[in-house]
Amino acid sequence: MSMASQVPIPSEWTREKTIQLINEYRKNRGLWDMTHEDYRKKDVKRELLHKVAQNIDNGKIPPLEIEKKFHTLRTQYHREIHRMKRSEPYNS
Repeated sequence: MSMASQVPIPSEWTREKTIQLINEYRKNRGLWDMTHEDYRKKDVKRELLHKVAQNIDNGKIPPLEIEKKFHTLRTQYHREIHRMKRSEPYNS
């Protein structure tokens, strides 16, 4: 078996899948809420991530790819917030 056949093909992230990902994460506070008791429990977070993966695209997207996509979304969100703050006029 060649190395190329072992590399997973990245999933296409449609708008619908992305919204579904956000909604699934929202349901599982232990993945994102630092005040939640499960946030620092790696084994529980891994289970939650697998649960999210099963609920998106019939479980066809690996949990690692789900985690990477969410990280990318979070980074884009913070970048946009920062850009908006920079462009706000100063109110004196």
